[in-house]
Amino acid sequence: MEKKRIIEVVNEKVKVASFDDKGKAYLSMADVEDGQMIIDVLEDLKVDSKFSFDFDLDKMLLTVYNPDDDLDGFARRHPSPQKCK
Repeated sequence: MEKKRIIEVVNEKVKVASFDDKGKAYLSMADVEDGQMIIDVLEDLKVDSKFSFDFDLDKMLLTVYNPDDDLDGFARRHPSPQKCK
């Protein structure tokens, strides 16, 4: 599969991904079948994306981290204001 097509596949999967409360989604990349090409593509995507990627070559599993969906991280970044008196 060519690099451009793999980028499209990754972007399509990320769009429909279901992120958990920690901002992570787990995507199977078994349909691509070229692990090294996925790794190369992810290096390019990391530069242009707000997402963080971690790829497990043995399982062909892509973990995507979306800071906007990380509820725990949001609470750490934005602590609650003082209580009203």
